[in-house]
Amino acid sequence: MAFASCNLTNTSASNNLSSGNFLDNDRRFQHPDITQFWRRLEEMQSWIQALRDSQKRDQEEQERLKELCDMLEQKVLDTEEIRKIEFDEAKRTTKRLQEELEREQKKALGLEEDLKIREMEAFRGFLPRRTRTPDRYPRPRSQYGHY
Repeated sequence: MAFASCNLTNTSASNNLSSGNFLDNDRRFQHPDITQFWRRLEEMQSWIQALRDSQKRDQEEQERLKELCDMLEQKVLDTEEIRKIEFDEAKRTTKRLQEELEREQKKALGLEEDLKIREMEAFRGFLPRRTRTPDRYPRPRSQYGHY
């Protein structure tokens, strides 16, 4: 009979342990099942340790992700800075090339004016003079009769 009552209390004790009602059970100290209690305690400790390990891994992973985010953010900032520098350099180069183009255009305009002046001076040389002497060597006529 004692065995049956012990078995009954062990079942109720295990039910109380699994349901979390061990504080409500005042008979738990009368017939404790020590091996089951220690097994449950070890199981809970292993769960706690697994939870701590998981939290530690999660924390390490979060730190790694934070480092990666920081590196990525720095890379983005560096890229933006490089693009800004390249843009400024391109602006300066464009401005310099535009100034060179304007100088060349002015120079070309001056050369055009100079060329026009020279052409006019050269053309004046071809105008008939009042006292024209005949050419020493006459120009050959083309087959069409033009000079």
